[in-house]
Amino acid sequence: MFGWAIGSRVGSRADAGLFPLIAVKFVNRHSQTDPTAEGANIVEEISQVTQIWWRKIKEIYVKHSEMHYFHEVLDFIDYMLSVRQKILSGGVPSEELNCLRIQLAKKIDRGNMLLSLNVTIRNEHGLAFDPDSISFLQTYAEHQNAQKRVAVDSSQVDANEKAPKAFCVLLRVQSIELQMKQNCEISMVLYDFERKQHA
Repeated sequence: MFGWAIGSRVGSRADAGLFPLIAVKFVNRHSQTDPTAEGANIVEEISQVTQIWWRKIKEIYVKHSEMHYFHEVLDFIDYMLSVRQKILSGGVPSEELNCLRIQLAKKIDRGNMLLSLNVTIRNEHGLAFDPDSISFLQTYAEHQNAQKRVAVDSSQVDANEKAPKAFCVLLRVQSIELQMKQNCEISMVLYDFERKQHA
């Protein structure tokens, strides 16, 4: 049954059946100027990246039981899936799509670097370059720029993170349950008010 497809004619669901593939013309309904096409491209990239990342995470977990950047990558995946859901729900203006694409490009490139995957070369708008449309030397130069950009972005993220603050709390504990996303340390010290010293 090679060379045959089941489907219907465009515009007429009544004309459905078995068609030879040579008689079928595949229609790309998205154009580059159509904002829905831009959203569809972002959704497609998110789907591809999450699949690649998940395979790589499983591969790394088979070899190593611990990844120090695991939560960061999972946060990126969570962000990408929320953006995907937002785009699929519709009504995202093109200006917001542009901002989302740039933010996604930064997160995807950082995640690729953390997972030791290839960093995609992109222009300033977050769109991937077609390697066939530019020369080999330009591809190399853009790849170097992408590596530098990811390194600068990651150093800015590290610089923006503030040192954790330590504080003391006077409390009476009867029961406690903590659900925290970050690692933390809790110290409890008993204080004797009569002797005015720590026990």
